[in-house]
Parts: sequence; structure tokens; C-alpha cells
Amino acid sequence: MSADKLASFRVDGQLWEQFQGYAKENNVTATALLISYIKSVINTGNVITSSQNINTSSDTNNPSLSIQDIDKRIDEKIKLSIQNIDSINTLSIQDIDNRIAESLADGGIGEAIAKSYTAAMGQFNGLLEELQELKKQFEELKSIPPAPVPQSPITNEELTIDNEELTTDNGELLIVNYQLPDDDSNLTDSDLKPDTQSTITDEEQAERNRQSHEEYVQTYLTPKPEKQRLDPAIYTRNYQIVSMLDCQFWMDGKRFNNEELISNKIGENIKNNKTEIESMLDIEINTKQSVIQRFRSILKAMGFDVILDGKGCYKISNPEIFN
Repeated sequence: MSADKLASFRVDGQLWEQFQGYAKENNVTATALLISYIKSVINTGNVITSSQNINTSSDTNNPSLSIQDIDKRIDEKIKLSIQNIDSINTLSIQDIDNRIAESLADGGIGEAIAKSYTAAMGQFNGLLEELQELKKQFEELKSIPPAPVPQSPITNEELTIDNEELTTDNGELLIVNYQLPDDDSNLTDSDLKPDTQSTITDEEQAERNRQSHEEYVQTYLTPKPEKQRLDPAIYTRNYQIVSMLDCQFWMDGKRFNNEELISNKIGENIKNNKTEIESMLDIEINTKQSVIQRFRSILKAMGFDVILDGKGCYKISNPEIFN
């Protein structure tokens, strides 16, 4: 390839802007489009003017063209296309630099970089917020003392000695000695009888079992008192906000993520009712945040505890104050 030559010409300003707009819509630069047109004129002989298309080749519109002539023209077009492809593959570093400079001048690369940066920062902020939420929950878990292991109450049947007679396989009576002293040389027949006497009566043992059972039921089986609900005025306010956002589905503790909120138009509802919600909750909603971040900030301002429930998912941990 010969060395590039800088060509400059005058053109109507509005026409040039329209030409640049057409090139941008087709993902090419204005310079590349001009070069492509120049090559087309040289290779095909077709010149486009403001009034008509002028073909400088001698055999154009010739009614006497045979099928062989048409096939030849087709082959020439195919070869020309292949040559154009080859010329694209043989772009020099200088050509690439020139196109990058043109893209920078048009603002295309800068706009793409800005969009990519904004999207990346949004994802980073979301991950950072999830990490902070996990740290908060971890600290809360560390501060909770371990729960006592419940003990099963002992029933009277378990403490009563089984007085059934034991027999061998042959049906002979088996004498069980529950206590065997180290020295049995001086034992009498009465000493060898099993001791069936209990130190406490059955009534005393039954009373102990009853008390133990009542303590167990009170400690582990009795429902804890329900948390006190919100003030009626606050409850009415929250009900109005839930109606504005149309988010009743998640108010009973179901988990949610950003995609579900978007598909259920929570983001649009926040946008449409932003001013009124800010006034009712005395907060400022950041429109640059994701939908799930804005939704969580509103729920927290309403008095709900929102906790992380899986990757990118959250839920209300105290739905009883609303339901």
C-alpha cells in the first residue's frame, strides 16, 4: 500500500453533520464511509451525483449482453468483494490509530467507556453493601448466647423398677442380684434378695415429674408474646406507602431480589410516588441507586428490619408489625 495522503475539502456544515449521523447509525466513521465510496467509484465506475447515477463503464445497460457476459460481471463483483476483504485484513497500525482518533473525536469510545464504568460501579456498590450487611449479621450472631439444650422430662414409668420375673430359655426362674459386694462370703439368703424398696414414694416421684414437665413446657413450648404493633398512625402511613408501591406480596417475609422488583414495576412506582413518599417518611430517595437499594431504604424508614437472605436477595424479618 502507498503512503496515506491527507485530503481536505469543503462541504455544507448541515450536510456534513447528517453524513456523520448516518455513519454513526451504521457503526462506521465518516472517514471510512468516504474511503469506501472512493474505492467503489474506482472499482465499479459508478459515480453518484445529486441528479442521477453515472456509470463510466462502457457496457452498462447494453441489451445485447449474453448470459456469459452476466456471469463474467458476477465473477468480477465477487473478486472485487474478496479484494475489499483482503484490504480490510491488511490494515496497518497507522490505519488503526487513525480510526481510534476519529472515534475519540466523534465521542463514541468516550461514551462507551462512561457507560461501562457506571455499570461496573453500580455492581461494586451492590456487592459492598451485601458485604456490610453480612458483617452486621455476623456481629449480631456473635452477641447471642448459646441456647440451652432442652432436657426431656423423666416419667414415673422410667423410674419405677421393673418387678417382672426373669426366666431362662428353659423356663427356669432367674434370680437377679442388683448389688454385688466385693466379699460375698458372709451373705445370707435375705441379703441375696433384690432390693425393691425405693427411697421415695410413687406420689413424691409423680409430683417431681409434674413440676419438671411444667418447667419444660413453660421454657420451650409456650409461645413467646407477640411483638407490639406499630402506632395506628404509623401503621396507616405504612399501609398507604405499600399501596403506592404495590408491594403487598413481600410484606409477610417473602424474599425478593432486584430482578423481581423491576419485573413487578416497583422501580416505576417509586419514581411516580417519590415526592409523596419522601414527605411521608422525611427521607431523600437516591435515584442513582438500584431499585432494590431504594426499596430497602424505604422499608427501613417505615420501621421494618430488612436482612440478607441469599446472594442478592433480602427479606423482611419482622413482618408481624404490618400483618
